[in-house]
Amino acid sequence: MTGFSLDSGARLIDGDRVLIGGSPLTIFRLSVAGGSFIRALTSGDVPPSLSAGESRLVERLLDAGAIHPHPTGSAGPGAGSVAVVVPARDPSIADLRRLVGAVRGVGEIVVVDDSSRAPLEPIEGVRIERLPVNRGPGEARNRGVEQTTAEFIVFLDADTEPTDGWLEPLLAHFADAQVGLVAARVVSRPGQGVRARYEVWRSPLDLGGEPARVRA
Repeated sequence: MTGFSLDSGARLIDGDRVLIGGSPLTIFRLSVAGGSFIRALTSGDVPPSLSAGESRLVERLLDAGAIHPHPTGSAGPGAGSVAVVVPARDPSIADLRRLVGAVRGVGEIVVVDDSSRAPLEPIEGVRIERLPVNRGPGEARNRGVEQTTAEFIVFLDADTEPTDGWLEPLLAHFADAQVGLVAARVVSRPGQGVRARYEVWRSPLDLGGEPARVRA
């Protein structure tokens, strides 16, 4: 089952006959029935099945980013179909082990050692691939992809700390065969000092709590 919400920047106006929203900003002109359907749909009244016309309208609004899906249940793929790929160069070993512990249960964990000054020591249950020359995190991620045949790949940095239940909401989106990429919210840990406070309140990695399309 999937619920839907109206994008925070979208508006239904003119008696629900016009919807303005999405990216790029688009004007959708709706029939009386279409406006009523979208109002009900984004208020939690999801019908058990959609007509062909309703399905087309939902797809148009999803593609535009005017509405967002909220899948529920366990219809998505399982954690066993996932490989976690981690680029790392001179990482904090404590952070890396914490990350590995948080993602246990996925199909595979691949850490790409991007030519750390001291080669990374083996970690139980983790495949470590070392690059002979520092190539940067992008190239390290690509090397990690080459090392796995998993159906789904999650990219995490070595200093990230996934929260409990982090993976299932992401995988649930893939019950929709048209979804190819999902991103989680990235928030900073609280800490001391000006930089830590800045990261908590204005981190460029944190795009906020509102859902949005993954796009440039």
